[in-house]
Amino acid sequence: MMKVSLTKGIFAGLGLAMLATAAEMPKMYLCADTTSPDTAKEKLVYGYIDGKKTECMSEYEFLALYGTAQFDKDSVARDRARKKAMAEAKVAAPVDDAVARIKSGDKDFEAADLMGADLSKLDLSGAVLKSADLRNANLSGADLSGADLTAAFCRKTNLKGADLSGANLTGTYLSEADLRGAKGLTVDRLKEAKTFYRARLDAEVEAVVQSEMPRKLKEPDKCWENNQWSDNDDCEPSTGKPMPRK
Repeated sequence: MMKVSLTKGIFAGLGLAMLATAAEMPKMYLCADTTSPDTAKEKLVYGYIDGKKTECMSEYEFLALYGTAQFDKDSVARDRARKKAMAEAKVAAPVDDAVARIKSGDKDFEAADLMGADLSKLDLSGAVLKSADLRNANLSGADLSGADLTAAFCRKTNLKGADLSGANLTGTYLSEADLRGAKGLTVDRLKEAKTFYRARLDAEVEAVVQSEMPRKLKEPDKCWENNQWSDNDDCEPSTGKPMPRK
């Protein structure tokens, strides 16, 4: 069964506005135990999201979870549509252009779209990758010594065997990244990063994080500093901070 890993606070942050774009409201089914432990009057329901049955939860929680799933689907669809349109127009994708620039020696890629780029084993020493979108990029074996990765979006990024000696990891988002065998991950570098949630770390590195900064192994907030790549409408694009409530 699909489980709810988000807190009610995050549900409130997401809101139900995402459902406004959904094609139809999801079907919900009443659980055998129809009341929530928190509120005697609140009914518990379950449903199916992407073919998987959820656990019993309040209607509000189920709709928020469903809305998040639909939003993720829409984000993937938008990216595919963008790539298809560019291919049909025979225009080089920004990522391909950026890779060509890197190979020619250009190292200024602040806020660049490098999502999914193959940058394995490239010389990026001293490169400016501040606030760059590196989701799903392959940086395995790359030389990132002295690089500025401040607030870079490195979710699911392959950094296996990369050289991060002297790199600036201040606010770097490394959720689900592969950092096995990466060089230069000193305690100071580890403390700079925003999160290592579900990241793949060498045993000794994970032990240091668990001992000195365990919060970085937990699920991060939906907003983080300079998160301009977030599709979350609850985040201020220029700062990545939560939007003020109206």
